[in-house]
Amino acid sequence: RVEQHHECTNAFGRYHNSQQPFRPITITTNQFTTTNHLITMISTIVSSSLRLAASSSITSAALVSQRQLSMAASQSASKLSSILEEYRAQNYAMELPRRFRQDIVKAASSSRQYNAQATVSADGIENVLQNIGAGNRMSRSEIDEILNEVGVCPVNGGNAQCVISASQMIELMSKH
Repeated sequence: RVEQHHECTNAFGRYHNSQQPFRPITITTNQFTTTNHLITMISTIVSSSLRLAASSSITSAALVSQRQLSMAASQSASKLSSILEEYRAQNYAMELPRRFRQDIVKAASSSRQYNAQATVSADGIENVLQNIGAGNRMSRSEIDEILNEVGVCPVNGGNAQCVISASQMIELMSKH
C-alpha cells in the first residue's frame, strides 16, 4: 500500500521548534483525514452546545421575567390586549405600535403623561375603553382581576384602587 505524505507548514513555510532548526512535519493521508474528521466533529459539538446554551439562557430569562397569571387574569389580559389591538389596527394603522401604547397609557394614567412614574388604575382603563367605544366589551371585574394580580394594591383597603405602572401596562398590551 502506498501512502501519501503531507507537509504541514506555517506562514513561513515550516514549523519552528526553538531547540532544532526548521524542519517539516509529515503526516500520512489517513492521519490527515482522521484528524480533519475529529476537528469537524469537535467543532460541531461545541457550536451546537453553545447554540443550545444561548437559546436556553434566553428562554429561561424570558420565563423568569414573565409573571404567571391565573387563568382568569390571563384571559382578561388577553381580552384587553385584543380590544386595544383591534382599535390600533383601525385607528393607528400608520403609527408605530409603540406610539399607540404610549398614547393609551397617557389616556389611562392619572397624570395624563407617559413617564416612569405614571400609574394606571381600573378607572383609567375603563375610561379608555369607553372613549374608544369598547366600554361594553370588558367588565369592571375583568379589569380589576388583571390589576389585582399584576398591580400594587393598597394594604389598608379603603377606597383606594390597585394600580399598575406605565411599563406594566405597556407590557400587558405587548404580550397578550
